[in-house]
Amino acid sequence: MANNPQGRPDRDLAETKPRLEAYLPPKDEKTFTFAICLLDTEEMIGIGGCYSLKSMFGWPVVGYMLDREYWGRGLATEFLRGWLGMWAALPRMDDQVEIEVDARTVAGGDENEGVVMEEEQVVTWTVAGENMASERVMQKSGFECFLRWREPDLRAPEVEVELVAYRYFPMRKKTTIREE
Repeated sequence: MANNPQGRPDRDLAETKPRLEAYLPPKDEKTFTFAICLLDTEEMIGIGGCYSLKSMFGWPVVGYMLDREYWGRGLATEFLRGWLGMWAALPRMDDQVEIEVDARTVAGGDENEGVVMEEEQVVTWTVAGENMASERVMQKSGFECFLRWREPDLRAPEVEVELVAYRYFPMRKKTTIREE
C-alpha cells in the first residue's frame, strides 16, 4: 500500500472507511472491487479490482493493494489472475460499445470515418522502476506495456516521475503453441 498517491497505509479504520464507501452498496454497481482475504483465516489483507470504469485512458482501470507483510508471496498475481477471469466472464450487453479513449491505447484496426474498432482492454499503471514487483505481476498476468510518460509525483509535486502503463485484453483468446 506504500505506492498509493497517499504514499503510506491508512493510520486506522476511520481513515480507510471513507474511501471504502465508494465500493459499497449502492455505489458498488460502478466498480468491480473485492476484499483480498486469506483462504484459511479469512483475514482481509488487501483490496483490489476495478475502481473506475473510465480511467484517464478511457478504459476500465484495475489496481490492488496488499498489506506489506504479504508482499512477495505470489498473492497479488493470484488475485489479479482470478480477477481477470471474473472480469472476462462478466456478461457483455452488446458486441460493440462506443467509448472515447486516449488514442495512445489504440493499436489499430478497422477505421471508419474517424472511428476505430478496438478490442476491449483493462489498463493500469505504476511508477517505473519504483514498483518492479507490481510490474512483474502485470507481466505474469498477461498485461503488455504500452506507454511510458513523465509527470509530477502526486506525493511530492516538485519531483517528476516516469510512469509506465499496461493493458490487458480480457476477450482475447489465449493460444498454446507446441513446437514439433
